[in-house]
Amino acid sequence: MKANGFIRVERDLWTSPEVTGLSVNAQVILVDMLYRHNGWNNGKISYSWADARCRLGCSFSTVARVFAELRAAGLIETTVKGSFDHKDGVRKGACNQYRLTCI
Repeated sequence: MKANGFIRVERDLWTSPEVTGLSVNAQVILVDMLYRHNGWNNGKISYSWADARCRLGCSFSTVARVFAELRAAGLIETTVKGSFDHKDGVRKGACNQYRLTCI
């Protein structure tokens, strides 16, 4: 597998009480969200609960706790609430978008 860059996680962040107090699942999702940040899209980082469920191999209730934990720690904010639309028989969905407050 070819390496294609790095995910930058500052040591101060990784050793902060906010991050060290997180569950392992929350730390995994935080790193995954940092991976999706490209330097210009903060506040527009799309991350669905289905993505988190696949990454962690867990239930939606666990995912709900993980996102609540990240919000409570002040590491993420929801900027756009996702939705699922059944109007006119068209099934369209949009996932939540987040801002990383820790970068």
